[in-house]
Amino acid sequence: MTFHETILSKLLEYRENHPHFNFLMRQRAGAGQRFESGHWFQGNDDYAFVGLINASGGSNRTRSVGILFYPTDNGYTCNLEVVYNEEKDENLIAAYQALIHRIGPFKKITETKFSLHIGEVSKDNFSTLFTFLDRNYQSITQEFRNQGKENVLVSNKKFDSMLSRINEVKASISSKTQTNILAYYCVGITFKDGDNENQLSRFKKENIWENGYGDKNIQIVKGVKPGSMIAAKTTYTEGKNGSTVSVLKIHAIGKVIANPGDGHILKVKWEDNLNPFVLYGKGGYRSTISQIRNQETIDLIFKVRKGNSPDELYKLNINEMALNQILYGPPGTGKTYSTKELAVQIANPALSIKKDLDSVQKRELILSEYDRLCEAGQIVFTTFHQSFGYEDFVEGIKPVTTADQKLIYDIKPGVFKKVCKKAEDNYLDFKKGGANEMAFDDAFEKLKEEWEENEEIKFPLKREGYDFTIIGFTEKSIQFKKSSGGTDHTLSISTLRDAYYGTREINETGVGIYYPSILKRLKSYESENDSSIKSFKNYVLIIDEINRGNVSSIFGELITLLEPDKRLGADEEILLKLPYSKDETFGVPPNLYIVGTMNTADRSVEALDTALRRRFIFEEVMPKPQLLEKITYDGFNLKEVLETINERIEALLDRDHTIGHSYFIKLKSGDVDGLSRVFKNNIIPLLQEYFYNDYEKIALVLGEGFVKEKGTGKVNFAQVKNIDVPESEATYILLPQIDDIEAAVGRLLYTSNE
Repeated sequence: MTFHETILSKLLEYRENHPHFNFLMRQRAGAGQRFESGHWFQGNDDYAFVGLINASGGSNRTRSVGILFYPTDNGYTCNLEVVYNEEKDENLIAAYQALIHRIGPFKKITETKFSLHIGEVSKDNFSTLFTFLDRNYQSITQEFRNQGKENVLVSNKKFDSMLSRINEVKASISSKTQTNILAYYCVGITFKDGDNENQLSRFKKENIWENGYGDKNIQIVKGVKPGSMIAAKTTYTEGKNGSTVSVLKIHAIGKVIANPGDGHILKVKWEDNLNPFVLYGKGGYRSTISQIRNQETIDLIFKVRKGNSPDELYKLNINEMALNQILYGPPGTGKTYSTKELAVQIANPALSIKKDLDSVQKRELILSEYDRLCEAGQIVFTTFHQSFGYEDFVEGIKPVTTADQKLIYDIKPGVFKKVCKKAEDNYLDFKKGGANEMAFDDAFEKLKEEWEENEEIKFPLKREGYDFTIIGFTEKSIQFKKSSGGTDHTLSISTLRDAYYGTREINETGVGIYYPSILKRLKSYESENDSSIKSFKNYVLIIDEINRGNVSSIFGELITLLEPDKRLGADEEILLKLPYSKDETFGVPPNLYIVGTMNTADRSVEALDTALRRRFIFEEVMPKPQLLEKITYDGFNLKEVLETINERIEALLDRDHTIGHSYFIKLKSGDVDGLSRVFKNNIIPLLQEYFYNDYEKIALVLGEGFVKEKGTGKVNFAQVKNIDVPESEATYILLPQIDDIEAAVGRLLYTSNE
């Protein structure tokens, strides 16, 4: 049970006998994966803040009144905190001051921050806290009622909603962790005191790892389970490619074999003969011990290690990978799966795959990683079609209902613009270095998280008394309310992003005076563990059936920006102003890869835009009959079948209309029902389309096991002078039912033309 889980369990236990006791819980995981860490309240592994009043503590970034828990060796220290930094509401201030006077004695931390020590509680016994609540909870809430501020009290409805959300998250996490998944940690190897700072040689000799602090990191060390993996590391910064980059150096890797539970010592079996290696952009793990939750980092440290022999692992890599490429070929050749595998190669080049995996196991691993990267936003999938346009791909104007129920028309980014901005943020983050600063998207997500928990957050202007509040968010803007009550005002998220990265200066005139306050709050957020890592990530946009859309219309003026030397950071970088969002510039980042697919049997291939052809590398994906050789039936295997069919199609049409192996790939040897379904549902319909229902040619491909002669079809025509009656020819039809598929395929293979 985690620290936060223990507190939640005990408070719910108290509430069973005190149903009017309501408190606040976390509602969003935010950028730091807090739900996955079991952080049900504001805080982390070092503290938990349980809000009792739903009003902002201002720059303190907690609720204004709540119980603060700090873990100790034997349990928890509990304090009641009252914080009202930047509060301007006189009634609220009066309620805080009356509360402090009534409950006291509080320790004054600042003019607007006060703390009252409640006492110590053990993990099993919260009686000290429960007694305090019995005496004081009603008094706390009453002071706000006395000032007419019932709206800041936590209602039963809000409490039930928050608890329901927590339970949903628990259920979701539980379903994902049914299997015994190892935990991974980065651990320090230097002590600050004494002559011998580096302790690694001692750790290896004694088969341990030790937390060098007497009073820090106790809880996280206690929580390390046997079987977990640890990496002994140091971190530093280094100049690279014109910017400062954080570096993580791995000196040793070990497996935890026992945890005595004292918060200091772990018993470790260290691996032999590991060559130390460095990872650029991963130096965010500066704490003495940090759990690693980023899968890419886990792969890089624990699965793709320097010095491994080539026959143990092979590493997917993207050396010389083209930024823009199209996989083309006949239907059924596995183009869609190939794009997924390629996308995984690009987005996670650290993924390691053991050579002894069979094709099914490898496919499952690739698809699982593909799903994870899609969920993380590094891979985006879209399909072009005849009605897909610029507005869907780049940006368009869409109707939006505002927070005050007004209908406005807002500029909505399309799939291409969204993934470009995500990749650009990562690119700019990496260039900046700075391990303590959040990426803009993460910081903006945290801002929205705080706002959803407290919609009354006040943002000060330079002129005192003119604070403003946020009232909602759209795809493009932040809606806010002035101190005067006016609500028809918005701030551009794009402008905020540019200012955050220092690529735009904001003139503090007009609405410009409202940006600095939000910008200051965004920059005040500090990254936690994994989210602090500025790793250079690759992003992939997959465009399926790229030739089915009107490429010139869909890409518009952006087609030139796809070229490598026209992308952001290149010598010939191009930035454009888009037709709708004219207040921002747009470029394509260098870490965005575009992978398209084309079906060569589709008659729209010839019409593919010439400008697109010049900017993409084309890779042919043809049928692979050899993959079917081991799928056998009575007298034949599927390799023979596919080769025979395609040989005949090539002779009658061309190689672009051959049939792919993927239609047969999932069949098992001897599965006659499955083979019959493949011919009925896939092969025959394709041939009907290819030959425009010319059953004579279909008969030449499939043979008499699938097609029969209908007869001469003699017709008695009317007699018309000077018109010759056409000769009657044999016609063919598909057999309505095939009773013996193996016999039918046998006739396909062994039909003689003599």
